[in-house]
Amino acid sequence: MPASAPLSDDPQPPAAPTLVKYAEPSDFPSRVAAELTAATDELLRPLGAPDRSALVELGEAGADPLREIVSTLLYRHDLGGRSFRQIQELVANLPQARIDEVFDLSTRARGRHDDLLREHRGGYTLAFDVLVDLGSFRDLHRHRRCVQVQQPLTWSHAFELPETVFDNGLGPRAALSALEGGLAEAYVEALLKAEQAADFVRPSAPLAAEYLQPLAYRTRCLFKMDWSEAAYIVEQRTQSQGHFSYRRVAWGMYEALRARYPKLAEPIRATDPDGPLDLLRR
Repeated sequence: MPASAPLSDDPQPPAAPTLVKYAEPSDFPSRVAAELTAATDELLRPLGAPDRSALVELGEAGADPLREIVSTLLYRHDLGGRSFRQIQELVANLPQARIDEVFDLSTRARGRHDDLLREHRGGYTLAFDVLVDLGSFRDLHRHRRCVQVQQPLTWSHAFELPETVFDNGLGPRAALSALEGGLAEAYVEALLKAEQAADFVRPSAPLAAEYLQPLAYRTRCLFKMDWSEAAYIVEQRTQSQGHFSYRRVAWGMYEALRARYPKLAEPIRATDPDGPLDLLRR
């Protein structure tokens, strides 16, 4: 029986026509990033230095979703690392024309098949601005039911001090022994050497410099969510078997929620990281 004839003489059959339209790369995200970074630098320059006084801050729940989105856009593209509160206060006083201009800047390059940006996801009542070490951020990053808007990585937020890390991670007595044994100096020296190495490679390979950033350095990220997700994160991440760093963040979320909305905090089963440790609890 003769072999069946090939369906086509072309060794590379054409792609399915319904998918071809998605094959072209989109420059929408990169164009928006470049334009908004420049606009953000101009708008936020009057704010001066970033405020790093709080580990966790709950943003103001405004009635205007447009200003919330603009605040988020500026937060995302701020190379200076300002807090969400600082940016919200500035945006609240901007004229409407300036608000419209920033928003239009974020959408005008959108192509036919481009999704809106993550920063465009507005309308969440709870927005926690978190300043935390990169290691713990990677754990918190796993909570995918919330909207996460991370600022550009920077070395200017510095790293967690050895006194804090050793005391929280090892306990007071062990931390004292480690500090007296010279581990604090070794810890700081190792982190500063990484920063020096990053400075060396940054001119030729800026993205590679980010990979040299140790997990002890801090980053700033905005976590937007509804109440049930906030309760879930607090209950899961304050448990005694968790890492001390993200336990502090989750407890900070709980305290911020309790201060502003005490009734919403009542049912949440939070575990105080500074409370007594129950070794039998699982």
